[in-house]
Amino acid sequence: MYFVILGTGMAYLHATSDNANGNAGVIMSLVWVQGVLCALCIYFIVTGCGWAGSGFGRLRWSALIWLSPAIIVLITMWAGLLPDLLSQPLSPIQSQTLMWLALTTAMIGFSEEAMFRGILLRGAMTVLSVPQAMILSATAFALLHMVSGLGGEPLHNGLQQLGFAFLVGLALAPVALRLGSLWPLVIWHGLWDMAVFASDAWGVLHHFALPGMFIQVLVGLWLWRAPFQDR
Repeated sequence: MYFVILGTGMAYLHATSDNANGNAGVIMSLVWVQGVLCALCIYFIVTGCGWAGSGFGRLRWSALIWLSPAIIVLITMWAGLLPDLLSQPLSPIQSQTLMWLALTTAMIGFSEEAMFRGILLRGAMTVLSVPQAMILSATAFALLHMVSGLGGEPLHNGLQQLGFAFLVGLALAPVALRLGSLWPLVIWHGLWDMAVFASDAWGVLHHFALPGMFIQVLVGLWLWRAPFQDR
């Protein structure tokens, strides 16, 4: 259902969007799709295993060390982006874009983490081994990013997103289990997406972002030792 809602929304935006409206019009439309997806996730959580059983349990603060490469990358991205955002007064359309972008990416962070590293991962762990559940979660997370092709993305961009999202999914699944709570990932995910989209809109490049995330992937994959050793 999650894929159907997002795919339908992206296809509708591609068919009806007017390039003259710029990013603000697209973002303002996408926010309603994400609102529905957030509501869907909350429904599954409330009627299913509850917040704790869906990954929103007690945070293990010491486990944040496993997310530190991604946090450092995020800080450096915002450090590079903010000077451009603050260098001159924003136009009304830029202010509107940022407002809707912040709301949309916050909901993306919640819905994707709740669904793929919360509901799906924890649910799969009840019938599959932990490694199998993490692979399923990563695969579904990667396929989600292929849905962007319905929004007019070229095929090669979709395939690149597929591969990157699969690696990130493999890396973040064990981190999510170590943390005990998805809220750090929700916050990181939302701020990451906002930095990426805002940087694209303002023409800011982050040459260190992908190498930094590669380090996070290596850290996450190193954490796979424990699930396989426990089998």
